[in-house]
Amino acid sequence: MNINSLLKGLPVNVLWQILRVFRFTTRWYDQVEVQYYAKLADHSVAHEKDQFIPVEELAPVFVLSTGRCGTKTVSALAELIPDASSHHEPEPKLIEASYLYFMQLCPDAPSAFWQQLLGVNRDELIRQAARSKKVYFETNNRMALLSDLLVNYYPQAKFIHLVRHPCDFVRSGIRRKYYINHPWDFVRIAPQQMDTAYTGWKKSNPLEKCSWLWAKTNSHTNKVLEKVPEERKLFVRSEDIFNNAGDTVQKVLSFISNSYRIDFKKIENVLGMKLNQQTYGIYPTWKDWPAEETQIVREHCGELMEKYGYDI
Repeated sequence: MNINSLLKGLPVNVLWQILRVFRFTTRWYDQVEVQYYAKLADHSVAHEKDQFIPVEELAPVFVLSTGRCGTKTVSALAELIPDASSHHEPEPKLIEASYLYFMQLCPDAPSAFWQQLLGVNRDELIRQAARSKKVYFETNNRMALLSDLLVNYYPQAKFIHLVRHPCDFVRSGIRRKYYINHPWDFVRIAPQQMDTAYTGWKKSNPLEKCSWLWAKTNSHTNKVLEKVPEERKLFVRSEDIFNNAGDTVQKVLSFISNSYRIDFKKIENVLGMKLNQQTYGIYPTWKDWPAEETQIVREHCGELMEKYGYDI
């Protein structure tokens, strides 16, 4: 009997427990995850008529970010909350869909199409959490590209805008070969014709492109969240989470669920894991960069850096 046959025979609650055990590894996680969501979908369909919850009443919490800023750590911290259903990158990850939507590459597709696409891929996961009296929480960075759609589609949703120092993000992107040879570069956003960076984009180096990516994603998130009431949004710097500066972690967890009772020891344990810490790729820390490189980051990100309290 192979692993997939074995997993198919397990009940959904057992699959969930296995997911929790293997969430920080890569060997079995993907196979377990596929079976879990397949069985979850079957379970949801069976109970949909009796436990249908209108989308207007769903209250998920989404983290909006560039990625490479501690989203996996935040997801693990949220797992400390008993009444939270925490997901880092649930299937489907919406990588291609978010790219097509943000880049406006399907101009003939009406807004209703994108809303239905979002609903098909997330509604039942969120309803399943609600039926279990839990808060659905997701840290998938692709949601930043769908943020305006999320705000309109889920009127009760809450949002955490998570940012990281642009130089640290750029360094991480370069080490991962963003815009060079990364397998997901074909769905990584780029300037459109009306963007000032469009003309020289093909000649731009990875440092310039990653700086633009940081600024574009965060400026878009800022603009979208302007129309969200203050009580339904929270701005957080990833450095403050890693250091728990000003009790930042407690603020984040309380924002997700105000019923959570803080357990400082468990928080320290999660922070100590340094989840998804990059261990490959070589590029100097930004404090050792030449002046011309930090100047490039200032040109792209300077205004937002000042807004977020960052300096070089």
